Order: sequence, then C-alpha cells, then structure tokens
Amino acid sequence: MVGLVVPSDDPNLLKSTGTAAQSPFVIAATRAGIKVVPSIINAVVLTSAWSSGNSSMLGGSRILYGLAREGKAPGVFTKTNRFGMCLEVGDRFLLLTNQGIPWICVAWYGAFIALAYMSLTQGSNLVFSWLQDVVAVTTLCNWIVICGVYLRFFYSMKKQSISRSELPWAAPLQPYITWITFCFFILLLLTNGYTTFLRGHWSDETFVSSYFNIPFLVVLYFGFKWIKKTKIVALENMPIRPFIQTANENPEPLLAPKVGWHRFNILWE
Repeated sequence: MVGLVVPSDDPNLLKSTGTAAQSPFVIAATRAGIKVVPSIINAVVLTSAWSSGNSSMLGGSRILYGLAREGKAPGVFTKTNRFGMCLEVGDRFLLLTNQGIPWICVAWYGAFIALAYMSLTQGSNLVFSWLQDVVAVTTLCNWIVICGVYLRFFYSMKKQSISRSELPWAAPLQPYITWITFCFFILLLLTNGYTTFLRGHWSDETFVSSYFNIPFLVVLYFGFKWIKKTKIVALENMPIRPFIQTANENPEPLLAPKVGWHRFNILWE
C-alpha cells in the first residue's frame, strides 16, 4: 500500500462520495486492481469509530459520576445498578468499589449520540458540521488543561520538596515534554482557524468552531469560581502527600502472567 501512488489528475480525488471510495488508499488500490481494499477500509473505519465511541462513553460517564459524587453535578447522576465497578468517593479520595454502573450517566451521555443522525438531512447537516468542529477543537482544549494541571502538580511537588521517586510511576523528561506539548497545543488552538483571517476567506463556521471554546471555557472556569466562592489552591497547599500515601496503602494487584495465545493479544489491550 505504501508503494502505491495516485496521479494528481485522477478525477476520483475530487469526487465527493461520502464513503471510503474517495480515500487515496482506496483509489490507488482500485487502480492497481485490488478490489477488496474499499471493504477493508470501511471495516477499519467502522471498528475505529466504534472503539473511540466506547472509550468516550466510558470516560465521559465516569467523569460525570465523579462530579456528581463530589457535588459538582446533579445528584441524580449518582444512581447506579448492581452490575460492574465504579468510583466511590471516600473521605477525600476516589476509590474503585463494587457499586455498579452509573446507568443514568451512561444514558445521558449516550443520548447525545443520536445527534449524529442530523447528518442525514441537508439542512441539519450544516448544524451537525458546526457541532462536530466545535467538539473536535474541544479536544485541544482538553489536552491544554491536562498539561496545565500536570505542570501545577509537578511544581507543587517541587515546592513541597516531594521527590518524584515517591510516586508509583513518574514519566521521563519532565517537565520539558509537558511544556513542549502545552505550547504546541496552544499554538494549534490559536492557529486552527487562521484561514478565516485571510483576505476574502472569512467564514462564520470556521471562526465560531475554531475559537468559540476559548471564551466558553474561560466563562465556565471563572463562573464556577465566582458562584462557588472558591480560590485557586496555592502550590504549597495542594494535598499531594495524602494521595501518595493512599496509593502506597492500596497497591494495584499484579497482573497474572499470560499463557498460550493470550500472549499475542497486545492489539486489544
């Protein structure tokens, strides 16, 4: 597949089909007489989308459940059934207990999946495209926040003279890697919609979808601080030592050694 090429004047490159048939890989394989490739590409796209959806469903519902248990989301989202595992909020820490699945969180999170059907009609497809672009840019904001939180955690440990060797696991080349990633994501966020500032290329959709998240997140963050009357925790006051102690007192069980064909299932882990 790597050695296959497509002529720049191939008409299929500009033909919008909405399927895997317009992929350069598919076009190259079709020109080479390999007819099964479009079906393989479709299968890969479907399974990848399904896997991504499962991951988002798991993470999103658990985050919502944790927020509800901490009083930062409606209490109805704390309801669980009798199946599975979930997070239980202890005195100060989140612990994994056998309390069931937060089914209301899963149902609420899953309800938004139906928005994908908006792409089936011409009018609502535009709205769905806007929403899709906004959500895609939100991923950049998420990683910026993650990097910022880690940097505060890193410098808080340094401020409190806590060695990183006390952590269950410490990433190498820190904080340099995080700083590079942090700045890179900010650069991507700020330049994501640069084309709309070029003469004659203004686009309402591009501008809104690219930069709406910036003021929105600022309003959410400082709005919460103002409503709840909370303050930013100083580096020297962040409760890191108690969490390290909790991790040491509750070590994760060792994984059972893999035998037989299970040793080859690294692609599914």
